[in-house]
Amino acid sequence: MNDIFGRVTAILIAVATLFGMPLVYMQERQKTAAQMYLLAESTRFVDSVCNTGFLSQEMMRQFYQGLIPVQGVCEVRLLHETKELAYVQEEDTYEQVSTFYDEEDIREKLERGEDYVFARNDFLRITILVKGGLRLLPWQEDDTQNICYGGVVKYEAY
Repeated sequence: MNDIFGRVTAILIAVATLFGMPLVYMQERQKTAAQMYLLAESTRFVDSVCNTGFLSQEMMRQFYQGLIPVQGVCEVRLLHETKELAYVQEEDTYEQVSTFYDEEDIREKLERGEDYVFARNDFLRITILVKGGLRLLPWQEDDTQNICYGGVVKYEAY
């Protein structure tokens, strides 16, 4: 009886391995392709904003439409960093101070119908978090499709 149990168990493990491993491999390939697509879209968007020096509502709409093919829910976070020189009187030195504006500040201005204008040498960072994509196992947490990209505003209109 032990011999039959061992053979059945070995056959079940072999079947699970032969069918399971290709599924896992295909899922990883799909995640890699989606991550490359997200990186290309975010690169195109950030470089466009950095080259022109402003962000319009139409640019945001086109960017969000580019995220539609990705499976799952995409959460987009924008961060605008402005660096300024500040004089510290106690030490008689100049220090660099950064002011940060998040996506709420940017979207607020865009919703009023205005363009969000950047200054030269400002930094724009975008983070895309994908939630609820295709999962092979229901308990499997997967956050490997997170994308971070940023760039310095050149503002070629100067």
